[in-house]
Amino acid sequence: MRIILRCFRQKHFIVGYLTYGTSPVIKPIVEFSPDCIISDLMMATMDGLEFCNEIRHHKKFDKIKIVILSPQDGEDRKEKALDRDANGYLTKPINITTSANELAVIIKAP
Repeated sequence: MRIILRCFRQKHFIVGYLTYGTSPVIKPIVEFSPDCIISDLMMATMDGLEFCNEIRHHKKFDKIKIVILSPQDGEDRKEKALDRDANGYLTKPINITTSANELAVIIKAP
């Protein structure tokens, strides 16, 4: 993930990194106020879809775009993410140029 973040920084995205563990995820999101969150699908304490649900339960975060990052390809996986109100789905390994363009479109979308 850190390599991906470094690549996005090189594409002039302002990025932050949060390791989700046992601490509440809401406080750092309030403090950072991101336009977009890229969440790995596979995490230790919850998966990216559960994380998406947690964020979407808070009305103040309804403008934040959420993109799920996963090594698992397939339309069924993407559909599950979109059903959970994710705004996008990227598969690993990602192409930085293509993914940066996709993120720019997602961030600018209403």
